[in-house]
Amino acid sequence: MSLKDDLLAVADLDVTLLDIPEWPDELYIRVLTGTERAEWQVFLAAQPEDAPNMDVLVKFLGYALCDSEGGRVLDEDDLPGLKAKNGIMLIKASTLALRLNGMSDEAVEEEVKNSAPSTSADSTSG
Repeated sequence: MSLKDDLLAVADLDVTLLDIPEWPDELYIRVLTGTERAEWQVFLAAQPEDAPNMDVLVKFLGYALCDSEGGRVLDEDDLPGLKAKNGIMLIKASTLALRLNGMSDEAVEEEVKNSAPSTSADSTSG
């Protein structure tokens, strides 16, 4: 087998059990493929500044939620239904998915902070 074959044969999409008691026991999260991550980044960059941040988290979960073999359990048409789920559970699941995908704790905290409803107006200090 060639080096190329060895590289392409490596199973490197880690799959981790999603430990959210309120959701099905057989639900997992996984590392996104390079193609999926690029698609998500294009989606993220195209979002208007005032777009709901939960849309970003749900889109990411659409890629990351999987079965025990790493097969995606949701497609694009399922995302509105996912978005209708408990917001706390969505934030918990997306936080775990972001961490599994190598996002920094700061990036995870920023995503969570941005997805929470704000009770005060934006301000800048200067």
